[in-house]
Amino acid sequence: MMDIKSEWMSLCAMTGPSGGEEAVSRRVAELFSAYSGDVWTDGMMNTYARIGGKGPRVVVAAHIDEIGLMVNFIDEDGYIGFCQVGGVDPRILPAQEVIVHGAEDLYGIVAVKPPHVLTPEEREHALAMEDLRIDLGLPAETVREKVRIGDYITFDAPPVSLMDSLVASKSTDDRMGIAVMLEAMERLKGRPLSAEVIMAGTVQEEVGCRGAMVAAQALQPELAVVLDVTHATTPDAPPFATVDLDKPCVAIVPVMHQGWTRVLRETARELGIEISVEVGGRTSGTDADEIQIAGSGIPCVALQVPVRYMHTTVEVISYDVIAQCGQILAAFLEKVTSCGEVLL
Repeated sequence: MMDIKSEWMSLCAMTGPSGGEEAVSRRVAELFSAYSGDVWTDGMMNTYARIGGKGPRVVVAAHIDEIGLMVNFIDEDGYIGFCQVGGVDPRILPAQEVIVHGAEDLYGIVAVKPPHVLTPEEREHALAMEDLRIDLGLPAETVREKVRIGDYITFDAPPVSLMDSLVASKSTDDRMGIAVMLEAMERLKGRPLSAEVIMAGTVQEEVGCRGAMVAAQALQPELAVVLDVTHATTPDAPPFATVDLDKPCVAIVPVMHQGWTRVLRETARELGIEISVEVGGRTSGTDADEIQIAGSGIPCVALQVPVRYMHTTVEVISYDVIAQCGQILAAFLEKVTSCGEVLL
């Protein structure tokens, strides 16, 4: 049996910013191959695995890209300026350890003036991304030899195991979804499955759900299950905007199909797994927003794992909840025998 938690933690440690997911995509294909004889990758580097029967087609989607940075200039002293790839909060950047993916991988730090030398005016303003630089500790001429404008920059933040089943890492958003898929496929081994299920590791979600658009148009499923993270209870955060860290979560927003969402909640209840519910009045902020409007329209549901400190290098997540989501997903997929029988 695969040690799914260890494989997932290794996956989180890999480099894969939006548009640069190739290595992660190849690794996901290898992991999928343990459970499927039909694994492939498309031109965008979305990675797929087919399991199950010849019934209704169900796509299970989770994005594999991560937020990051990109070199946009090198100053005369060899310090690197950068822009964001995806939603990077500039407040987390000072003193971060990073890897600049130039002619070779180069370790660097995000440099900022110490508070002792700030002017009174500077102390009154939050740091902007354009005010920060990356210091590689190399002579300027060496930096210009090894680094090009447009090189990716990622955070040097390997996963760390905390107490109980908690893990702190970059890119749990959303590589936890691959772990959920693997947990579900492990449970479905040797069990009959009417639906044709396609597991999809999608790309470029952090810059506009672009991989999901391509996957949905190409596959034209009759139902989609989107796996993503949501905000866990965090100090000082408003309670209506967060859910319990130790429970799976189901999203109820207009883009989700009411009938299938009801089935998903019933599945968790039948398994004796307590869930939280996230409510939103507009879009979901997940791949479902694009999958739902592909072709003639695709019913979607969302199964989520709460994380603390989303879009940082220390996203805290519970692997027990990931495993529970895998259990819910497997049982839900076993229920899909016809996509025409579940109404709003």
